[in-house]
Amino acid sequence: MSIAANRLAAPAIVAMLLGLAACGSQTSGGGESQAKGPVKFAILTQRTGPAATLGFDKEYGVKAGVALATNGTNEVAGRKIEFVVGDNRSEVGQSPTVTRQIIQRDKPAVVFGFDLSDAAVATAPIMRDAKIIDIYTIAATSELSNFSPTTFRTSRDSTQEAKVGSEVVKIKKGESFQVLAPDYAYGQATAKAWQKLLTDAGGKAAGEPLYAPLVANDYTSVVQRVKGNKPDKLIVVTFASASGPLLWKTITSAGLDDQMDIYTLLPQTPGRKGMGRIATKVKFFAIYDPNLPQTDQNKKFIEEFKKLAPGGKAPDVYAADAAVAGQLAVEALKKTNGDSSPDKLRAAMEGMKGEGIKGPYEVRKDHILLSTFYAARVKPDGSAELVSELPIDVSDIPEVPPKK
Repeated sequence: MSIAANRLAAPAIVAMLLGLAACGSQTSGGGESQAKGPVKFAILTQRTGPAATLGFDKEYGVKAGVALATNGTNEVAGRKIEFVVGDNRSEVGQSPTVTRQIIQRDKPAVVFGFDLSDAAVATAPIMRDAKIIDIYTIAATSELSNFSPTTFRTSRDSTQEAKVGSEVVKIKKGESFQVLAPDYAYGQATAKAWQKLLTDAGGKAAGEPLYAPLVANDYTSVVQRVKGNKPDKLIVVTFASASGPLLWKTITSAGLDDQMDIYTLLPQTPGRKGMGRIATKVKFFAIYDPNLPQTDQNKKFIEEFKKLAPGGKAPDVYAADAAVAGQLAVEALKKTNGDSSPDKLRAAMEGMKGEGIKGPYEVRKDHILLSTFYAARVKPDGSAELVSELPIDVSDIPEVPPKK
């Protein structure tokens, strides 16, 4: 996810990261190699700004996952887990500075990296050079997959998202399709994955992927191009911004829902309500919603999240993957008997299998997480309803080679 308007120019990012990496490399894994004293978990997110709803799911998801894994004690092997939160205010350009400050000041053993893909990509090298375990729970761009020996992800990879979605699309040989995506790292990577998977399955591309700004005042032009291409199926890659409702309003006004089947990733509750009446006609594939997993652990998670979240607010779409990240970090500490050195934690997490909020999960050796996904529909009141569960093997993708 990202807010495209807040991108840094590439040269600025490179220059900034060179300075930050040098600083981070002195931290030697956050200085948390000892197996005594508190363990600090840093949550890098956005408490404010246009992406704050993502940050809410992330922060309280991680905290609820840790609480579940420690039976409410937030303690492992005699070591108390302390949380520190870095807020980039939904501004990608602030992310490296926030990251550097957290690493220098708090020396965390585990960092739960930024949610917006551009922010995550801009700061992943800092954790890599500092040799700190970093886990991504929302950012989906494939650039993060197997990024470094210390990088893990409980968020879906762009290719995973397309593979899971294709199970819902079920394209038939000769059927035409069009991919519409936001024009930034996540959208580009995911659109490319969709294009390949649907073509390989026998689908016929109505055209190359169409890209539109994540934040815009008018989507008429790109929607008219979709209409002109006349695909049998339209795949809309998530526009997770304040402009998302405008895109869906434009799609509705153009009557695309009467001319083609439309598919997209289930958005957070405010986003699906902002879609208007078309939400009841779109076919959704989903990461999570409180109504979807039929597990006892999900019930406990919802209760824990509401207990921790201000106002007793319920978890939304991205909360469960954040909670699983918290659980993974705790289970790794249990395996190491509280030793939070990066090499020990990495070895403990690689290959880890267990039962999570959504059901079984597995951490592959390339640090991709395999887990359960869903097909869902949205009811007139905006709530999600389970259509079918997509088992863990659906999320399996080819091994991702290490980044060079």
